[in-house]
Amino acid sequence: MEITIKQKDIDALQAYAALIDKTPQQMVDEALKLYFEMLEEKLEQESTSQTNLDFDEFWDGVEI
Repeated sequence: MEITIKQKDIDALQAYAALIDKTPQQMVDEALKLYFEMLEEKLEQESTSQTNLDFDEFWDGVEI
């Protein structure tokens, strides 16, 4: 697997890292962690919205 990072992004990482006293690697690790957490939450919401029906939707078409 190969990951390519644009030079402008590398420059930005280095500049911000110097400002906040972190390494570029720390920043990338934190950014990926936040991204994966956000993605997981989004996927959970999509999954929940597909399986949760309101009362009327659940009983629609059911004859007793």
